[in-house]
Amino acid sequence: MDEALDFAQVCKDIEDHLVPYLRLGSGERAMYYHLLRHSRAEGKRVALISNRRLGSSFGTSSTTARFHLRHLAEKGCIRITDRSLAGHTLDVLLPHEIPGCLQPDSAPKLEHLASADCFHDRKLRPAILRRENNACFYCLRELRPESAAFDHVVPVSVGSDHSFRNVVACCFDCNSRKRNRPAAEFLRELYRTARLSDDELDARLIVLETLQSGQLVPAR
Repeated sequence: MDEALDFAQVCKDIEDHLVPYLRLGSGERAMYYHLLRHSRAEGKRVALISNRRLGSSFGTSSTTARFHLRHLAEKGCIRITDRSLAGHTLDVLLPHEIPGCLQPDSAPKLEHLASADCFHDRKLRPAILRRENNACFYCLRELRPESAAFDHVVPVSVGSDHSFRNVVACCFDCNSRKRNRPAAEFLRELYRTARLSDDELDARLIVLETLQSGQLVPAR
């Protein structure tokens, strides 16, 4: 475990601050503890998580395990620093290392964000990009702030809004190709053209559903 790290206090911070601040679900919370066990609890900040063993070690399917893993990355609990066939190299952050987590008053207020224009307000765009873990919401390509585009998962032409539930960061290519189609339809096209794997398509559809239910709140 990290030198001088008070694990009892870390657990209190997770339950009292991290979980409510980022609205972690039960699966996300369990995955976070699992990753903490295999990294910081062993004195390692960065850990290699095997793709093949992640599901079995976590006690669920590999698709579900990877969904929770990506969701934690999107919420800023972990940083995926490298991806390979062997697995993911992860930087697992403690609550006090996550901006705003131990300052509840600075947490984003859902009632304020519900009416915010996340598409046109440029001050909100960095938060949307961080929520997507600096990757295209659709094809998962890495994004830089200067090259990120922003898209409505449900087209405005059919009556959608500019809320955080409907605005995502994406690459220019996906933004151009998707046009006015629903996000789920476009994700299936990416799968048919081999831009997404089976597991990636399943995970993106789950993330899409989670986004539209209002659970992926961007942290400002």
